[in-house]
Amino acid sequence: MSVFRCGLVVMCAVVFGSITACNWAGDGTTDGDTQVIGDPTVVGEKLGAAPNLEAARSVQDPAQLITGHCDDDGRQVALEMLGAQGSQTVTQEACIRATRDIKWIRNFDTSPIEGVQGDLPKAGHLAAWQSDALIVALESGATLDDIAALNEQFGGHAVAHSRFYEIIFDQHYNMPALVQVYQQHDAVEYAEINTAIGDGSKWYATDVDGSHWRWEVEIAWGDCSAGCICTETYTFIVDDGGGVTFVSFSAEEPGCTGGPVVH
Repeated sequence: MSVFRCGLVVMCAVVFGSITACNWAGDGTTDGDTQVIGDPTVVGEKLGAAPNLEAARSVQDPAQLITGHCDDDGRQVALEMLGAQGSQTVTQEACIRATRDIKWIRNFDTSPIEGVQGDLPKAGHLAAWQSDALIVALESGATLDDIAALNEQFGGHAVAHSRFYEIIFDQHYNMPALVQVYQQHDAVEYAEINTAIGDGSKWYATDVDGSHWRWEVEIAWGDCSAGCICTETYTFIVDDGGGVTFVSFSAEEPGCTGGPVVH
């Protein structure tokens, strides 16, 4: 039920165990500290890429590293990282980290990657579920008064529909975790997360070791109301110092043209 609102060709000077400038143009010039090479030992063994990978890498301006900004995409991705058995809320630190990582990945130059059609900087994140609402149906004979204390605890306000209630919250939650709390209440027949209709671009993050996050970015477009015709998938490793390391790229439908769905 849903009522959702809504091959890399590169010429590089590589010094093993260090980072050095990379020549994207192939004309003997380099691009300062914006496109560089990461240590293949670190990327390969520690972070799960191919052991012989010479990964394209982007380093951010250190002045950009200190920020308290947390946007909608960053918060949603950070919440989805928690999982059904995780915390009901996300920390501000995790939200800021996700927001910064997404920004840095969007700034990554994908033009040297053979076969890229999508536009990474424009790709938003299609939320797996709504983070400020869930669906609740009450047992026969039960009323909203029976779950009033629960709604008050989490800042929820009930909106009546024909056969169920939509509980709207004052803040954003990890809904797969919170829905279990409602489901366990004696007055609740069932509780469900509120999922999106259709498909679109998505960002998935995994905390590797506290400093490094592994990102799977699915860029999708083309009739996404019916599931999206074209999909490109990128894998990046982002460290907490502003380094973005490209790991892999694949296209589900090679030859697709156009660009991604923008949410």
